[in-house]
Amino acid sequence: MVWAPLPGTGTALVVGRTGAPFRARERRQVSALARIVDTRLIDLSRRLHPSNQE
Repeated sequence: MVWAPLPGTGTALVVGRTGAPFRARERRQVSALARIVDTRLIDLSRRLHPSNQE
């Protein structure tokens, strides 16, 4: 199992699998994906917030 924080949303991305442990490259990829997800979730929440509705 590998996890990466999503500080902007106060959550984390958690990825798991059976079998071989995650390699360093895979852990870096999960971290990069977490940064993208965090940014997109923040953007989405801003767009959907009621104060931004006309």
